[in-house]
Amino acid sequence: MTFSLINTWSFGDKFTSAQANAIAGDLVNCIDKTGDTVAGIIVITGQLDVGTGSTGGQLNVAQNGIIQSTANGATIQFGGIAIFGSGISQVNGTGGSPAGSIQANGAGAIRALAANSVESGIAGGISDGGTPGGIAITVASGLTTSAAGGIRLGGGSSDWPSYPPRTYTYAVPLCPCGPATGWAQGTIGLSGPATSQSQLVVLPRVFPGATITTVSLVFAVGSSHSGVPANLVGLSVLGGVGQAGFTPSGVPLGSPSIQYAPTPASGAAWYNSGNTQLATYNCTLANTNLSALGPLYVVLYDEYGTNSISGNQFCSLVVTYTLQTLLQMY
Repeated sequence: MTFSLINTWSFGDKFTSAQANAIAGDLVNCIDKTGDTVAGIIVITGQLDVGTGSTGGQLNVAQNGIIQSTANGATIQFGGIAIFGSGISQVNGTGGSPAGSIQANGAGAIRALAANSVESGIAGGISDGGTPGGIAITVASGLTTSAAGGIRLGGGSSDWPSYPPRTYTYAVPLCPCGPATGWAQGTIGLSGPATSQSQLVVLPRVFPGATITTVSLVFAVGSSHSGVPANLVGLSVLGGVGQAGFTPSGVPLGSPSIQYAPTPASGAAWYNSGNTQLATYNCTLANTNLSALGPLYVVLYDEYGTNSISGNQFCSLVVTYTLQTLLQMY
């Protein structure tokens, strides 16, 4: 209802019963500031304050109650909001950007403090909105699932969990493709013949999504030397023998195709008291599309020529690679 002025009085004017009754009728429709129930609609064209200054007030919405914005461009602003019971329901909204949206513009503006307090009732109900990093996890176990298939990727054959590049290193035993002439099983691994005869070994499969960076041969010189051998221990890493279109000899993953151990200053330095050393192969060619290359092989070369002595021990391979996609298997 709307209150209107009943009369203006001057000194000596009569105050009639009709006027008194009109005032009484208005009084019963007034809101009692100590507590009241309003059944109709209240239109506020100015401002409604809940509390003042540092004194906090409270606006309660009982069960099945609604605080509603019903027109395009209408705004309900809160410095903070706590949601209990059945929560907030937005139905058929047409305003906002996008239409019908609830926007949070501050860190922690929407926070769930109870299990299942934020739920999606429809497929795709929670989305990143097409923004990279739109759903950010900042703590360990910030996103968990307790159901089988709780996290499912559906973006196609190239859809893998990804992360910034990580470097991994692992050692593998030597797996020879049959002993070559002069090569033999050693105490650990293989024993070299001190000839130019090479030995082929299999490199265990690396993740197809990985970029292989180095393959290092762990070896030990078998006996003391009077001088540095003319040709040192070396290796070559090859791929491209798993499908049609490649040369049968394979594709080197580095340049030069054969890479050797560092040249020592003397025969004694080459012997290194019989301790293990490394000959490292730097993979800089065709090293990022390992699934297309097929199986990988390593060709081992022993020392040979002047000052060479047989009996060097070839122990293992150490592989270093980087990976950005998890579980990109065969």
